[in-house]
Amino acid sequence: MTQLKMVKTLLKSSPNGVCATKFLENKIPRFGHHIWDLRTNHGWDIETLKCDLEGHNHKDKQYKYVWVVLYSENKMPNGMPLRVINGKDFLAGNIHAKESDPKLDEWKEKSKEERHEYIQSLLKEKGLR
Repeated sequence: MTQLKMVKTLLKSSPNGVCATKFLENKIPRFGHHIWDLRTNHGWDIETLKCDLEGHNHKDKQYKYVWVVLYSENKMPNGMPLRVINGKDFLAGNIHAKESDPKLDEWKEKSKEERHEYIQSLLKEKGLR
């Protein structure tokens, strides 16, 4: 399995996020590049948050990476189709920059922590956390 595939697998299988130390344990020292590649070239929405995973007591600042798409593969929490959020329609010319969706604008205005908390509450509602 390539390092990129391993990063994808770790993100897909960890709804609460993947701590940076987990990538290092899996011998992926340059995982940051793969995170960047997934965001930039593959349209993945990956949040970077301070690690608060259960059992993790870091002495210094460590971050976890959360794949937001995992929580709703067809629609984002604001009800927008995933392809719109990832910008594929915009890049294809199907959506023009003038058009705006109030729900999407509201979602973008929230901080990473607020978005993460909302997603965690959705997971809890569905019994996935």
